[in-house]
Amino acid sequence: MGLFRARHPYVRFRRDRRGRVIEVGGALSKAERAKLRRLLAPLPIHQGEISIHTDRLGRTRLVFANIPDRYHQPVRNLIGNLSRL
Repeated sequence: MGLFRARHPYVRFRRDRRGRVIEVGGALSKAERAKLRRLLAPLPIHQGEISIHTDRLGRTRLVFANIPDRYHQPVRNLIGNLSRL
């Protein structure tokens, strides 16, 4: 693993003057960022953050901040269907 690990992937929803902005960052390639942004765009989430963590056994853990409860399961399903996160 090494001393320095790449930053965990995250999705940040925020409001801008022009509308809603979906920021995807962390240790993802440009294609994976675009795919994740495209999958989450139809959800009507205006602000909040989703952090994606992976444990040693390869299980994906999601941490939601300021995301309504009714969107947790759809987000889990979308991220669970992606190949590498």
